[in-house]
Amino acid sequence: MNSHLSLLALDHILENNEMNSIKELTDLEYSLKLSNETLHNWIINNNYLSDLQTEYFQILCKNCNAAKGMIKNKNECPMKNTTLTITNMI
Repeated sequence: MNSHLSLLALDHILENNEMNSIKELTDLEYSLKLSNETLHNWIINNNYLSDLQTEYFQILCKNCNAAKGMIKNKNECPMKNTTLTITNMI
């Protein structure tokens, strides 16, 4: 079922400057300057995420991806290792 794909985001696991200096990626013409659509096509064309486990990119919900980017010096989702229940959301 892919009815909620719009809630997902493609996340760069490493810091931006680090991503642009990885030879494996730059040899495939990766750049941080790629637009979202171009990046998604690049991911597909270069078979990244085919097994959903890579060291450079991951799929996150958009909220977690945004939160991860807001927390300085902590390149991970703040909800990592958290189990949500209805009671702790109210």
